Amino acid sequence: MGEPNKPGRTERDLTRLLIEILERQHPDTIIQQESRVAEGLVPDLILQGPAGVHVVEVKKNYPQTFGRLLDLRDKLIQYRQATSDLFRRGDVSITLAIPGLLTPEKLDALQLDGINVWDKNWIMRAGASVGLTSEVHDFFDGVESSEPTPPRRSQAEQLRHRLQELTPGRKDWSAYQKLCREIFEYLFCPELSSPIEENATESGINRRDFIMPNYSSSGFWQFLRSHYQADYLVADAKNLQGLVSKSNVLQVCNYLKRHGTGLFGIVITRKGADRAAEFTRREQWILHNKMLIVLNDEDVTQMLQNKESGDDPSVVIRQRIEDFRLAL
Repeated sequence: MGEPNKPGRTERDLTRLLIEILERQHPDTIIQQESRVAEGLVPDLILQGPAGVHVVEVKKNYPQTFGRLLDLRDKLIQYRQATSDLFRRGDVSITLAIPGLLTPEKLDALQLDGINVWDKNWIMRAGASVGLTSEVHDFFDGVESSEPTPPRRSQAEQLRHRLQELTPGRKDWSAYQKLCREIFEYLFCPELSSPIEENATESGINRRDFIMPNYSSSGFWQFLRSHYQADYLVADAKNLQGLVSKSNVLQVCNYLKRHGTGLFGIVITRKGADRAAEFTRREQWILHNKMLIVLNDEDVTQMLQNKESGDDPSVVIRQRIEDFRLAL
């Protein structure tokens, strides 16, 4: 469902491609696959060569929310420590290899802990440098690296810049709502129909910023229709200085109706939700089958990054749903 790179390509395919690149880059390096370094810790690759010991963890379905990223970061740190203990070396390096691109904020969070990232751009450059251009392009189904600036890049960059320029709070409230509509149309049309703006119930209350009709007959959006009655994507953009509250959640959930827009909604905000809002989200799901997710600036930025690089922006929404349900 909307995973990056060519359909059917697996994590093992990516690992094999990386091994082929590394063997050509570093012919004097020993490469071990899936070697156990401690109980329950089996990294994908361990490289031993003149430069030292290097652990590489390969993730085709890589984290696109901060919660998942921090969980993975902790695991990578465990890999590094266990490998250091096993080889009795203090200079073990560790790398996360992914077939897409992470936002600068996520890269910074990993680099602060000394974790390198080999992303799509790195893989394509490295493959080209050792004569594997066609193999790399075949893995990515002919998708070009984002570094030469594909045609869509300027639009995604412009939207990211406009988001960064808006100040949380009442002053830029309307501009934020308008921008969120533009971003979602850029991200998800034509899979979804264009946003219907400022819709309200017949009584004139429960007004929401925009809804996007969902007539998709395949893929992730069809799955949402089947499992969450997402006949429409109901979105509410809140340019809050603080966190989304319980009342904000209830406002949107009151608009979700089985015989109306359906039972799936999104709150788009700057920083996320507070504990009371999270409890209310769980209550609405368990008691009323209403699925509401909250996206923050980092989530929106990651979706724009995905769209720009040819990956599926809806993966962020899917991971948010998975995180929510698996935490129950």
